[in-house]
Amino acid sequence: MTEERRATLMVKTVDGVCTPAEKEELMAHLVDHPDLAAELEDQLAAKALTDGWLDRLRGDLEPRRDPVSTAAGWMVAAGVALLSAWGFVELLVAPDVPVAIRLGSALTLAGSALLILNVARKRLSAQDPYDEVVR
Repeated sequence: MTEERRATLMVKTVDGVCTPAEKEELMAHLVDHPDLAAELEDQLAAKALTDGWLDRLRGDLEPRRDPVSTAAGWMVAAGVALLSAWGFVELLVAPDVPVAIRLGSALTLAGSALLILNVARKRLSAQDPYDEVVR
């Protein structure tokens, strides 16, 4: 058996794509070469290890969305927004508040709303650049 053929058969065996005849051919060759058998075992162990990593990554990358937590988060955000907006409105309509404070408060409210809306828009429209990568 040539070295190139042996290497091809070992790679196909490790990847699990060899035919039964190819596996039998390699095993017959490894009987006479125990050092190569040890190398095959090392490659199989490395393959098992990296496959385990891939399984772990797949599990870690799966989105975990809890509808109760999401609803609670939206409720808290809406409550904070309502309380903040109401406080700003009260500040803006109070007759004894100086114009500079009214203008500064209005700009702060508008800027905060714009910032929050922009972050929400970007977050909702963001796409994973690796969606089409087969893992």
